[in-house]
Amino acid sequence: MFEMPVSKKDIIHYLQQYKKSIQDVFSQVVHLYFENGKIQFEYSLYSVRYETIKRKVNRVRDFNSLAKEGYPTHLIKAFAIINLIEFWLYSPKINLSVVEREALFWFYINHDFEYYGKFNKRYKTLSLSQIAKKMNIKKSEVKRYIDKAMHKILKYNNSH
Repeated sequence: MFEMPVSKKDIIHYLQQYKKSIQDVFSQVVHLYFENGKIQFEYSLYSVRYETIKRKVNRVRDFNSLAKEGYPTHLIKAFAIINLIEFWLYSPKINLSVVEREALFWFYINHDFEYYGKFNKRYKTLSLSQIAKKMNIKKSEVKRYIDKAMHKILKYNNSH
């Protein structure tokens, strides 16, 4: 079986899908923030659906089995992305530091869309300078932490 290596572009794509995936599960807008070394989120309405599905998904090894049980495809995809990103961020196998996680969070994960042109959207994120100010570190350190985190994720994904 031929396996394609995971690229930096692939990782960025999935990091940027994390917030949307959480919003898909809740069927509402969520506010993400970084606190105590972890991504936290708030939402306006409590979702029993999220908690129920999350418990189920955490026990599942094969996401295809959820489809056979009647779970909607968009929710299965959302939880697969959430699980992947949370593995990358918190797994001891990848071992990201708190500052590496936080830099990835501000640069790739916590974003909104902005419109340019008539119909096009792009991700709107903080600049390296803005992130440096939030994290109380130098701009060059933010870039270094992002690069180091990406290297660790790439190394793990391309060695397994």
